[in-house]
Amino acid sequence: MAAYLCACETTYRANNPYHNNSHAADVTQTAACLLRAFCAAAGRPVPPLERFCVLLASAVHDLGHPGVNNDFLVRTRHRLAGLYNDRSVNEHFHCATAFDLAHSVRPEAAEGGAAASAAAGDGRAQAAAAENGTHGGGGGGGGGGEPWRPLTDLIGALPTLQRSGADDGQGGPAALLPARGKAVGRERGGQQHQQQQAGGGAAAAAAAAAADADGAPSPPPAVIGDGGIFSRFPLPEYVRARALIVGMVLSTDMGLHFDLLGSFRAAGEREGGRPPGAWADRSLAFQLLVHLADLANPSRPFPLALRWAESVVAEFLAQGDAEAASGVAVSAMCDRGRVSMPRAQLNFVAVFMRPTLDALAPAVPAFAAASRPCLDDTVAKWEWLERQGVRLPLADHAYPELPPELRASRPWEAAAAEAAAAAAQEVGGEPAAATAAAEAACPAAAAAAALPPPDAVAIAKAAEGAGAGGARAPAPAKTGA
Repeated sequence: MAAYLCACETTYRANNPYHNNSHAADVTQTAACLLRAFCAAAGRPVPPLERFCVLLASAVHDLGHPGVNNDFLVRTRHRLAGLYNDRSVNEHFHCATAFDLAHSVRPEAAEGGAAASAAAGDGRAQAAAAENGTHGGGGGGGGGGEPWRPLTDLIGALPTLQRSGADDGQGGPAALLPARGKAVGRERGGQQHQQQQAGGGAAAAAAAAAADADGAPSPPPAVIGDGGIFSRFPLPEYVRARALIVGMVLSTDMGLHFDLLGSFRAAGEREGGRPPGAWADRSLAFQLLVHLADLANPSRPFPLALRWAESVVAEFLAQGDAEAASGVAVSAMCDRGRVSMPRAQLNFVAVFMRPTLDALAPAVPAFAAASRPCLDDTVAKWEWLERQGVRLPLADHAYPELPPELRASRPWEAAAAEAAAAAAQEVGGEPAAATAAAEAACPAAAAAAALPPPDAVAIAKAAEGAGAGGARAPAPAKTGA
């Protein structure tokens, strides 16, 4: 998994202002927070296979993103639009790239970067890595120091997430995977695969077939391949995992937003009002969970919500420039002469973010309770900035200073205090010990957490540290927030 996440990290495009490895880490950690709330509300852990799929789908949901949306790819007759028949073009590409890497990555890729892993994959993974322009570490980094790898740093958080209520209490990323050689179905198929794994190759397979008393051909191996992250998965588990991951990644297509919401609500009615955690098939709930994680930027503390909004607008404006250069009509949301960052964010919250949060809130009440005050605060500040005539991100971050009543509004501090108390109870220690444990678990992604870490000061420091270089979000604006 370490090698795979490292390969994914470097497959994200370093020059995308928004759809980069920082966004992938943000969505993955948000999904982990949602999983914790989901388990707490259901009163039971999410099974390891489902938990693995939710986190993996979140990590790869924008893998190799070209920095333009599906409409641009279709209207410019891009080869990917032809390949995927104009339907969820980016999302199908993300899935295909993710599974290419999943079946080809080797442990040495954790040290060699994407170049080593992409060389073993097919054209999609190779092309995505090559177009990044770097194999040194995803979304760019400052100066000559360590590469910026927030997604890879999430590896260290997985055991913490497991111990803190997202599963059955077993520690370590390896606990998410079936034991090597575990077989489903006829025992001989598993034995044949184990002989092949031990180095017997074709000779071992022939010997296994010859030993067949009834002369019937032996069944195929019950696990997938000899390498990659799915090599330990029996075939039924692989099929299930692939269906879950593909469904969750495709659900992040904004063009499917209303269909997804409608399907989720209809499923709730069929289940007679039972919470999603009690559904026999939770795949639709997990699709909405990952979709919400992808939409959750406005529910951050406002300094972070603002920085994400600046990154989104920067990428949209770059697409508008590309549309103009390609001779196609410039999309309204990408037109420098028409875009209003505050209005776009307010519409996004009203049409997409809040309805999705409201739909999933009964399944994740703790997450909703922590997010809604921040969301309301963000809306109030965007409304004020719109009234002041703010339209686009300012190069010098010289936004108008917020009035005293809005500067004093910092609802995330109360959420941080509550998180510190809860963490202290989980580790059986004082809040300071819980804060240290939380920071050690995933320092690089702390600034992107939907539920802020216990130490509000750590949030501010992490946000400042992420402001320089490459694909990281711009420096915090001077709004007095």
